[in-house]
Amino acid sequence: MKNFKFMLVLLILATITTIAISLCIGRFGLSITEVLKALSGGEVAQNVHNVVMQVRLPRIIAAVLVGAALGISGTAYQGVFKNQLVSPDLLGVSAGACV
Repeated sequence: MKNFKFMLVLLILATITTIAISLCIGRFGLSITEVLKALSGGEVAQNVHNVVMQVRLPRIIAAVLVGAALGISGTAYQGVFKNQLVSPDLLGVSAGACV
């Protein structure tokens, strides 16, 4: 149980770090201070605010939510079939995705 808590904290920190890096890196490079000011509503240039709040943040939130949904669906598949190596081919999900 102690190892599980450590891994959970480690994964949460890795996710937060990845989100912070993703907010800074891109075609329009930003510093971490500019990103923090834009997120907190501080005084930043309008283009910085638009890039952070209207482009990067929605994409990052969508990526995190899609990743969580895929993880939950995989866990549900494993739980239903009580097999840790189950694949979507078992129910024909892959064939349905092709259609």
